[in-house]
Amino acid sequence: MAKLSVLIPCFNERHTISEIVRRVREVELGDFDLEIVLIDDGSTDGSTEIIARLAAAEPTVHVVTHLQNRGKGAALRSAQSACTGDFVVIQDADLEYDPQNYPALLAPLISGQADAVYGSRFAGGRTRRVLLYSHEIGNRWLTAMSNLATDFNLTDMTTGAKVFRGDLFRSIPICSDGFGFEPEITAKLARLDSRLYEVPIDYDGRSYLAGKKIRWKDGLLMGLSIARFRLSDGLKGVGEGLETLQSMRWARRYNTWITTRIAPYIGDRVLEAGAGIGNITAHLLNRELIVAADNNDMYLKRLAAAFANNPNVHTTALDLEDTQELLKLGNHRLDTVICVNVIEHLRDDHQVLRDFFEILEPGGRAIILAPNGRWLYGTIDQGLDHYRRYDRSELKTKMENVGFVVEEIFGLNRVAPPFWFLNGRILRRTSVPSGQVRFFDRLVPLVKLVDRILPIPPLSIIAIGRKG
Repeated sequence: MAKLSVLIPCFNERHTISEIVRRVREVELGDFDLEIVLIDDGSTDGSTEIIARLAAAEPTVHVVTHLQNRGKGAALRSAQSACTGDFVVIQDADLEYDPQNYPALLAPLISGQADAVYGSRFAGGRTRRVLLYSHEIGNRWLTAMSNLATDFNLTDMTTGAKVFRGDLFRSIPICSDGFGFEPEITAKLARLDSRLYEVPIDYDGRSYLAGKKIRWKDGLLMGLSIARFRLSDGLKGVGEGLETLQSMRWARRYNTWITTRIAPYIGDRVLEAGAGIGNITAHLLNRELIVAADNNDMYLKRLAAAFANNPNVHTTALDLEDTQELLKLGNHRLDTVICVNVIEHLRDDHQVLRDFFEILEPGGRAIILAPNGRWLYGTIDQGLDHYRRYDRSELKTKMENVGFVVEEIFGLNRVAPPFWFLNGRILRRTSVPSGQVRFFDRLVPLVKLVDRILPIPPLSIIAIGRKG
């Protein structure tokens, strides 16, 4: 049975906290189990005692406590490790947002259409209390600025009614402590290519006399957060692997260069081993069959969503070091295996190459792109969990030892090694800054012209092995 986690940040809401919990529990959720996480964000008005009584009386209520008031973003950051639901709802404690909106908010998630859903106060809900026009202008202005930064077309970025896939919500690092959470989470959803939907909701806003807390200073801080996550890569705090994949997603010229170099060797029935988030997959769509395989659940969900309208793309969970599972893919009558920047992550690369040979049809090819130059191995490689970097003779020998005839082996990208050395050996970074990746991508037309003549070892090598 699926579980719904409702996260309720609370700061000095002793008059409403019991009522909002009651309303949440009254929602008809069908087959969902319910988990309520109350985050006491340093309350001083007696809310703490009420929250303790609620938790004692109801086993579905869990409590996270802050000794000092730290803000909405900090409260939700603490709740990330406390919630376990398949879906996560953020619910303010002040009764402005009606829990009866949950079924409508959850519908696109349950159907698999969405990764996150925002409840819009400005998209035509049944009822909306008429309040301060200045607030609406501020909300719409912040939404417009966020849309410019993310290229979303939201109507209500600042809404307090947000719902997520649980695994996605827990995977996104929250850096903001206060209301900067709203533009931050939106920026990170955009950077992760998440499928974001809006649905209209009912809204019963309260006045300042009734205890509304947000002030003009919070709006200013949200505006600064929009700028902060636009100017940065928008993914501060995610793992190095995902950060690198996401940076490379925007390196469209470079990805095109790679696929252009290997295109003459690609057949019609392709296994992309370690497809990641689809940076190379997007260039293979004219093939008869593409099996996009990865062992990361989040990457697989993104692949499935990105290529849902491409019936020739099949996504599958695969640990490349599980020989039995890998050999099953031979049933697809594969004529090509593409493995781009993956084999260096594998402890037993020799066995995986052997399995590639086994699953290919006679005459099929394995196209292996791997990092070149042991002298370049540094903190970036360590951060990306690389076991090794290669040289031509090592990769060629390993492929020939499992039966491949290495038809060709060539280098790619002779401009980048000095910068990789600087970042990974001198500055000791654990990933290449996204700004550098984007700048390099703009230079790809020039890089291609000089790549064949520069007297510098390449950053990558590509080996083409044929099964005789």
